[in-house]
Amino acid sequence: MTPHLTINRNIHPPGRSHGLPPFATAIFAGWVFLCLPAATPLHAEIGLPAPPKGEKRRKEPLPPVAVPVTIRIAPRATVKIPLRIYARQGGDLNYLIRKEPQFGKIVRIEPVDLDTWVLTYQQTAAMEGDGDLHDRIVYAAQNRNGTSAPVEIDIQIVDIPPLPAAPERLDFGEVLLGDTVARTITIANHGGGIMEGDFAVDAPWRIEPSHYRLRRGEEARFRVTLTAPAEQEFRGSIRFPGFPQRETVLHATGAAPVSIAPHTVDLLASEPGRARTGTLTLTNRTGQERTVRLAADARLHLPSELKIPAYGATPITPTLEPGDTAAIDSLIAIQDGENILNARVQAVAATLPLPQLQWEPGRLNFGPVEIGQSHTRTVRLRNTGKVAAQCNTELPAPFKIDAESFTLEPGAETTLQITVAPAWPGNLSAALTVHTSGTHLSVPLAAQVLSHVTVTGSGPSASNVVAATLSQPGQAGEESHARLLSGIAAIRGIDLDRTTPGTAVLSWKPPLGPASHPSLDYRVEVRRLLTDASGTLKVVWIPLPTVRYEKTPERVTAHLSQIPPGIGVTARIVSITPEGRESEPSSPIQFFVPAKPIIFTWQRLLLTLFAGMGGVALWLQRRSPMR
Repeated sequence: MTPHLTINRNIHPPGRSHGLPPFATAIFAGWVFLCLPAATPLHAEIGLPAPPKGEKRRKEPLPPVAVPVTIRIAPRATVKIPLRIYARQGGDLNYLIRKEPQFGKIVRIEPVDLDTWVLTYQQTAAMEGDGDLHDRIVYAAQNRNGTSAPVEIDIQIVDIPPLPAAPERLDFGEVLLGDTVARTITIANHGGGIMEGDFAVDAPWRIEPSHYRLRRGEEARFRVTLTAPAEQEFRGSIRFPGFPQRETVLHATGAAPVSIAPHTVDLLASEPGRARTGTLTLTNRTGQERTVRLAADARLHLPSELKIPAYGATPITPTLEPGDTAAIDSLIAIQDGENILNARVQAVAATLPLPQLQWEPGRLNFGPVEIGQSHTRTVRLRNTGKVAAQCNTELPAPFKIDAESFTLEPGAETTLQITVAPAWPGNLSAALTVHTSGTHLSVPLAAQVLSHVTVTGSGPSASNVVAATLSQPGQAGEESHARLLSGIAAIRGIDLDRTTPGTAVLSWKPPLGPASHPSLDYRVEVRRLLTDASGTLKVVWIPLPTVRYEKTPERVTAHLSQIPPGIGVTARIVSITPEGRESEPSSPIQFFVPAKPIIFTWQRLLLTLFAGMGGVALWLQRRSPMR
């Protein structure tokens, strides 16, 4: 018997751990394995003779194993299919076709290397129905070791999706309103399967029939019609549902049987004062004579009905009255059966030609005249324009004119007599104004009225001549009548000594010298702007009541009080004699009265102090570091 070692696994009593560590146990197990005798060979155990020493077992060669193939192709496609085996064996290798394809043919089989050949397959059968086709080729691999089991080449012929084919653009050209124009369009299915659906077409186009169903390779014709509803350009498209990239663009231009040009006309006058007119042209695009009706603003002169010959044109001329100068922006409605066209007629407000008037001389000066006497001068007025002038004259008193209204024809002239009879001395100035057709033309008039005034008392001699200025009646800021000459010259050289809030001090020399200072009185007047009952703004001079005067032989001082602070003041001074006669006002003096300074009471000072201390404390608190 073969010796063997029996190992008792229960050397230690139960419940107690082994005494050897794991590495010691491993060393002991290895020593036991080395001490065991070698195993007895199998052939010795079964009683067979042992093989000779040095002789190896010989392996039998195996036949090749072919690789199955699965491919997907499109209809009518030609494809190259590789034929392979699983292991590379080398040597003579041949591929055998065990079954030919049903829906195609094998074009050729050729080797490409020792273990791989290529089979060229061409699909030839037509696709029927909506499903895919499956074709099959069975082949085997053969070499000197034998022939493999047959395997399949599974060919799935996948049908392509439908593909609509249609023209990119369909142009209808010009379509007359009310006419229906038809075009034919050809649609084809250049893809596979069945292309079916309803057309999507933009109005006002229509397509008949609206439903299509085309198999692969089929085509059909459809009728596209258009009835133009308006005179405008139309753009649209024919679309195929499910194919957003495929569409046919549609284009047409709607045109009225009768067209008008231009659509907007400006009415103009050939010469100033003439009627304003314009021209429109109506064109007949049909082969029959057409009758149109016209309707427009009552201010426009137009025929109510007009005939247009076949393929002809007829002009119309909307016209305004010669005296119609107002602006216009109106439509002319042209009715042609059921169609209505509109043309715009417009014109800005016209300006009528105005008469051109000229004065000769351009200024009329009467020179020195005497009070109570009448003086006459003449002036010529000429019309150099192309229209008559209806003239109305305007001349203030004391001037008079011999003709208040008259008509002056183009190129004519007239002589006007101007008379002045002054009642007050002074320098007179006025203007003769002629009003005509909304325009005004004036010629300046002037006269110097002199008067000798005798002055009693201490002063200049009685032969002094003083010129007074007369103000025009109603002129803003001046008295309505001239002041009586008192023989006292106007005060000159007024000085502003000082101003305080609410007060001012003025001073000047006595107008008649040191001897006149106790006898003359004075009046300080300030200028104000007031509005009369008619709403007209006028300048008036109001006496200042709160004035205290100090008179010395060399100087007169006026203390003005109760003046509103913070305003500008314009003042003048008038001298008054004991008899009540007044001198001419002095030249105005302008000055500014300062405003009252702001005075803080002790309550305001304390409040300001406390507010400042609070602000400083808040500032210090914000600057202190956070704890």
